[in-house]
Amino acid sequence: MRVAADDVIDKIERRVVEARQRPRDRRRSEQARYAETTLPPEPTAELDESDDDSRVVKVKRFAIEPMFEEDAIARMEELGHSFFIFVNAESERIDALLPYAVVFPYRRMGQSITAFRPDRTGGKFGPFQDQLFVGDYSLSIVMRATTEEVDGVWQGACYPFREGLGNGILAIEFSDRGYLITGGTNRGWPVRGNKSFVLERLEWTGVTPFDVLEIRAAKDGFDVSFTAPCEPATLADVTNYRLRSFTHHYQKFYGSPEVDETTPVVTEAAPSSDGRSVHLVVDGLVEGHVHDFIFGALQSADGEPLVHTTAHYTLNRIPK
Repeated sequence: MRVAADDVIDKIERRVVEARQRPRDRRRSEQARYAETTLPPEPTAELDESDDDSRVVKVKRFAIEPMFEEDAIARMEELGHSFFIFVNAESERIDALLPYAVVFPYRRMGQSITAFRPDRTGGKFGPFQDQLFVGDYSLSIVMRATTEEVDGVWQGACYPFREGLGNGILAIEFSDRGYLITGGTNRGWPVRGNKSFVLERLEWTGVTPFDVLEIRAAKDGFDVSFTAPCEPATLADVTNYRLRSFTHHYQKFYGSPEVDETTPVVTEAAPSSDGRSVHLVVDGLVEGHVHDFIFGALQSADGEPLVHTTAHYTLNRIPK
């Protein structure tokens, strides 16, 4: 027993030493960490250009000091790159960082996401074919997400879907009949649901709710589609759309406040002819920020209000 305890203490001491040796100042001289040189092309034998037009025109070499993941994230954002390759100071291996495709704002859209499944039911679960359904343990909720690829980078939006489930969701799965089955427990962290163990089934009744179906990025704003036709006057009213953008501190410490908040403004709302979508022209898009949507008094053609009035789009890239 004493030997096992000594081993644990040794491991903890090593972790403390490693943590103290990590870089504390992210703003230290980039010149010392990144030395870039441009070299002339290597001498090569003459090529027959009729066979192959490919040739080396420029060679770059980077002397990169090993860094920790939070420093690599900060550097990738500074450069505006869609990915970043670096030598991980902890594993001493080459890693690659990619921006998050969809950020779920903490507590407003989940707190402890546990599982996701795509809807491949062929319409048995409503109008959400190929969208992602995401379970959350702490808040006992199910959410939706959609993604798209822009300039080689994945990004997308998340949407509320269903709350009030019986316990902390640990797993979700679609059945052959098109049911969404959730299961979990309230053991462990505190959860909203009060049942100890439960399997629950979400089933589409055949009635399509009036809700936001999908948000996609455009070069001057966003395209928003709905599950049913909208009342034209409310769809074209720019006061029915409010936006807010923010990002996070990417750091080794747990959590982050929402920072660098801005307030983009919808200056034009152009409905589609069928009333199922609207093109929003937005002044003040911020690349790399999450964009919160708050939808106002939108109504369906039948006079129904939206089931959910919020959504959140992670704008990693603005389409060109």
